[in-house]
Amino acid sequence: MRGCVALGQWAVQQRLAIKNPLMYAQRVIKNQLMKANIILYGQVNLGTAPTGSLLIATEHSKPVSQLMADTLKPSDNLYADSLYLHTASQINGSPLNWDEAQPVIKKFLEQQTGVDLKKAIFTDGSGLSRYNLVTPEQTISLLKFLYQRFPLSYEYIASLPISGRDGTLQKRFKIPTQQGFVRAKTGTMTGMNSLSGYLYTTNGHTLAFAMYINRLPGKSAGPGRPLLDALCTYFLQQSPGSNHLARVFGPHSRIKFQTNPTQGDVQRSHQAKWRRLESLIRLALRGQAVNVVYRGNELIVTDNQPDASKVWSALRTVAQKYSFAVALSSKVLSISPTGKPMMLWMQTPTVSDIGQRSWIIREAV
Repeated sequence: MRGCVALGQWAVQQRLAIKNPLMYAQRVIKNQLMKANIILYGQVNLGTAPTGSLLIATEHSKPVSQLMADTLKPSDNLYADSLYLHTASQINGSPLNWDEAQPVIKKFLEQQTGVDLKKAIFTDGSGLSRYNLVTPEQTISLLKFLYQRFPLSYEYIASLPISGRDGTLQKRFKIPTQQGFVRAKTGTMTGMNSLSGYLYTTNGHTLAFAMYINRLPGKSAGPGRPLLDALCTYFLQQSPGSNHLARVFGPHSRIKFQTNPTQGDVQRSHQAKWRRLESLIRLALRGQAVNVVYRGNELIVTDNQPDASKVWSALRTVAQKYSFAVALSSKVLSISPTGKPMMLWMQTPTVSDIGQRSWIIREAV
């Protein structure tokens, strides 16, 4: 990872993809054993336990419905590749590599869905490889099967990004006549852009669609997005066939709660507020021997100065604009905690190795 963070800027939090999940898990197990003073000679490998072995621990993953959402909404390539290999291994009965997994997956899909995939190429599970080949017709056939016959049809459709709401479609199709009416998976690479999934027309029909744009000029996939969005907008406005139920329910009409902010909107607004608060506190404490860390629902200021009044004064200044409460962890209370923000003192018997005191800043109730 490379880059820089400006002086006084808030901390940057990023998720890093694990290139080899199996190798990573093996290393974690070995390191945890070492921390527990268990000496391991050799490596941690997959294998079959001898009959009658004692089961020490079991770790269950999330249900597949949640794994689908974790994969599709943010377009997580690591999850997609891992699920692909895991599925192939489960069908085969033993672990498989990429080359071995492809014929197993293709045969399984053809048998279960009836879709002809003989000319399709599945080099990986995420679609990152440029050697992957699948036609829009094959994709739509799979989408029709998933909608009509897949036992987890509801869970699958619910796991797709929702237009104007979440995932990779959060910032697309945001006007009221589009928001919530497209559920689709994006696909973006240099020179390529695609979108496939379901949309709901003005008269209540569900359309399965797949659009792939290849060989876009330049180094960006951006030029293809306006065309994909325009096509979806066109189909949203159509009224194919007849649907008498549409006259009753009005598929594109919106009820009151749909105009309210979503939970995701509320969380993003909350996080943005705390990021601004972090910036103000960093600015107010510039030049002081402190460290400010953001941890999702709180800010922690580690104070290594002999005088606590400097940080307290800065916090009181910031509290004039933002509402928050403070918990102070220190050996002695050397300030008068009056006025805003409200402060809770937690006495600690010894001074921490990393600072004289810790200020924990949280939401004020």
